[in-house]
Amino acid sequence: MKGILHNDSNLIEIKKSKFYAYSYYVDNTQDILKILDELHDKYPDATHITYAYVLDNPNREKAYDDGEPDGTAGKPILEVIKKRDLHNILVVVVRYFGGIKLGAGGLSRAYLNSAVSVLDCSGVGEYKLAYYYVKKVNIQDSKNYLRTLQSKGCIVTSIEYGQDVTIKYYSFDKKSDDYVETKLVVKEV
Repeated sequence: MKGILHNDSNLIEIKKSKFYAYSYYVDNTQDILKILDELHDKYPDATHITYAYVLDNPNREKAYDDGEPDGTAGKPILEVIKKRDLHNILVVVVRYFGGIKLGAGGLSRAYLNSAVSVLDCSGVGEYKLAYYYVKKVNIQDSKNYLRTLQSKGCIVTSIEYGQDVTIKYYSFDKKSDDYVETKLVVKEV
């Protein structure tokens, strides 16, 4: 199973129309709705905000054209996601109409190319079982501890500085039984 390594964005312009493409790792429809609300707030005057997503649990997919001719926006985006066998992903393309009609074929190609371009930027990895740890280390040891985590391919999710340093990270190797949870995490291969 594959997923994106990081969220990303990209812009392409075709015949004066601007297509802002975004990719997001998502776990559920609540994540998707929140992201879509944020994009509607960010682009209130956009002509169209189209998207497609694939979720694993429960298995669900959707393509949305937002007023574009049926099948010319969401469907090409979804086809790119499925062809790359990506899971737990949302791709959104925000369009500003430039005054020149592209036709159904031109629209489909524009949305497909937008999805391809943003996914090329996002990177792809394999889902692997990871162990989530929360470790407290003293400030003097924190640099060495972080360097060791990095050398072992761990994914550090946060670092909090106080009297001690709290480091939260995912490890793909079970180091001890004091992990907090296990989760499928995308790892570069």
